[in-house]
Amino acid sequence: METQPENCTHRFAPWTARGGAWWPTLLLVVAVSLFRVAYLAWWCPYTLLEDEAHYWEWSRRLDWSYYSKGPGVAWTIAASRTLFGDTEFGVRFPAVVLAAIAAVGAAGLARRATGEPRAGFFAALLMLLIPAFQFGGILMTIDMPYIAMWSLAAWAAWAALTEKGRWAWPLAAAALGAGFLYKYTALFLLPGLAAFALIARGRLALAPRWRWWAAAGVIVLLASMLPVVIWNARHGWPTMHHLLGHLGISGGDLPPPKPGDTPPTKEPFAPSRGLEFLGTQAALIGPAFILMILGSRWILRPDTAAGLGGRYLLCLAAPILLFYTLLTLQTDVEGNWALGGYLSLTSLAGWAVLCGMDHGGAGMRRLWIATLGVGLFVGLAPLRLDWLAASGPMRWVDRQLIAMKWMHPGRTLVPVGRLMGARAMAMDVQEQADRLRAQTGLEPMVIAEHYGRASLLAFYLPGRPTVYCSSSLDAEGRPTQYDFWKDTDLRDTERFRGRPAVLIGADLERWQAGFDRVVPLGRLEHEPKEHRDTFLGYGYKGFPG
Repeated sequence: METQPENCTHRFAPWTARGGAWWPTLLLVVAVSLFRVAYLAWWCPYTLLEDEAHYWEWSRRLDWSYYSKGPGVAWTIAASRTLFGDTEFGVRFPAVVLAAIAAVGAAGLARRATGEPRAGFFAALLMLLIPAFQFGGILMTIDMPYIAMWSLAAWAAWAALTEKGRWAWPLAAAALGAGFLYKYTALFLLPGLAAFALIARGRLALAPRWRWWAAAGVIVLLASMLPVVIWNARHGWPTMHHLLGHLGISGGDLPPPKPGDTPPTKEPFAPSRGLEFLGTQAALIGPAFILMILGSRWILRPDTAAGLGGRYLLCLAAPILLFYTLLTLQTDVEGNWALGGYLSLTSLAGWAVLCGMDHGGAGMRRLWIATLGVGLFVGLAPLRLDWLAASGPMRWVDRQLIAMKWMHPGRTLVPVGRLMGARAMAMDVQEQADRLRAQTGLEPMVIAEHYGRASLLAFYLPGRPTVYCSSSLDAEGRPTQYDFWKDTDLRDTERFRGRPAVLIGADLERWQAGFDRVVPLGRLEHEPKEHRDTFLGYGYKGFPG
């Protein structure tokens, strides 16, 4: 039964009196989701990001799994493509649905774990205000899908461990397994659950014969992992090498240095990377980061009635956040890798907002207003970053950064070109392909040195042709999914021998290793990235080795 924490009197309870019901939360989530759908359908000016385009490429070739990730994102985009076609909206529509699921999951987790029904409304609202989760609601990457599944698994696991839930065991396992198919870090939920079970072992409320239900959950989880295992077993476990490469551990897929080259060195155990990671997390979460800290402090007080649930929420977040914080001592860590840990902390922050007004007074109210303000700005300003970049204040900021030599001339703080330039860039490449076709009488290939650029061109070139990626062929880059598809495997020299190609990225020397003759063109007009030149290659002969 949901009970109100004894130390939470809610001075502003009158205007949230109906918050104990589910309908305000659901109404909020539906309203925001409908706005996002309308925005993506009619108002969004952005072309796909490189990762979005790459996952779309996966969805055109459905498989058990893929080189760097499980099959979840590809299967999801494929289902959306069936409904909406190969459009930007078709790729991104699932992000809206999954963000709504994550918000409802955070709300349900807050209601049950804190014992305060009204905390769910604020947890959902925070999910819609936190910058990282806002972008995840309109961009189809792997983060929001696995966070949505994480929220459902955490919600169900609470019922299994403290409410004598039977079916909660396989439901939690199914959600966790689905999250694993999107992003392997979903498994960090397991040590969090184990830590909570150990800490609260005297206060758990398990169903009779719970071991049978737990065993069913284990079977469901293992079954959900089979697609990844099957694919990797068939291909020599490349995903394992990829993950080791990310961690900078021996056995990874990073290419070895060439003879005579000095291998790059990284400062071991550098605390500065940890500080940078912490700053990135604060930027991704916004002022809600402080709400999470305050909620963590209050929930650990011995007189807090919701203490058990608070410890549960902290246990779920601790393993993934601690792991990546410690990892910064060894290697660079991307800011989004630890986002799953903030789902349960968002539920905790929702409780902190509701209860903290009494404990925090005016300071808490100002913090909540700041969270709303930043959340609304971050939610609205990125909808048209081109307008923001063209505004007088932003141009002034750009000039000052250039004057202080903190930014190169010709660049801007708002990277609009990377968000809106893919279609124009593809037209530049198509013009060069037409030129090659007219010169040689042969159908030219388009080869990009980076998988993201190859995927964008595959989406935006007329007719959506097959595009190729050369990343792994000259010992300069890592393998990519393109190396595992027969129709894009450039190692099949006999199949492609003699064909001309438009070549994007890398340098003249590297392309000359694979073609009889290479002509540099420089940087194309609509190429958004500096130092990314284009070349024309004549007579493909294959790369050495």
